[in-house]
Amino acid sequence: FSQKGIDITGFVKADLHLQGKQSDAVNKYYSRLNNEGTLDLKDIVTTTEYLPKPFVIKEGEFKFKQDKMWFNNFKAVYGETDMSMNGYMQNVIDYVLTSTGTLKGNFKLQSGYFNADEWMLYGSQSADSTLKDTSVAESGVIVIPANLDLNITAAANKVNFNGVRIDDVKGNLHINNGGLSLKQTGFKIIGSETTMDAAY
Repeated sequence: FSQKGIDITGFVKADLHLQGKQSDAVNKYYSRLNNEGTLDLKDIVTTTEYLPKPFVIKEGEFKFKQDKMWFNNFKAVYGETDMSMNGYMQNVIDYVLTSTGTLKGNFKLQSGYFNADEWMLYGSQSADSTLKDTSVAESGVIVIPANLDLNITAAANKVNFNGVRIDDVKGNLHINNGGLSLKQTGFKIIGSETTMDAAY
């Protein structure tokens, strides 16, 4: 399945059966679909217009049932960031096959080190332009796609954001309509324990 603005390379072992009409998936008639099976991924490298660097899935298992996709033991890296995830995504077929589908999901994310600065697109460029060298120190923004509706329970030992080190980050994130909200997010910064809610 192709998606404009996304390039993927890597190894996939598939035991997957997809049967049904796209219109049934779009109109949420999931009982009419016959989708099930597994995908084992290894060394998947994804480049997208939304991120300056490649996103690498080191390994992971995806299980499909109707419109849902569960992922188990999903391990990935992005630049200096390491992460592992477990959970599920919903409305996957509509998201992949149409330009209007919203990808929904609920999962847990853990990271030993999360470098938020590496996820930033720089303010002087559009998502369609050639990305700048990320070694150049400039302020920027993290671009969040509008077609995501994700709930994430996250925990990270260390986070780097704008050159500031933050420790023991835990919280609930909701990504929706190009925005991100944090609920009861706790962390330590310069020795102080903090809890906050925020919107981006």
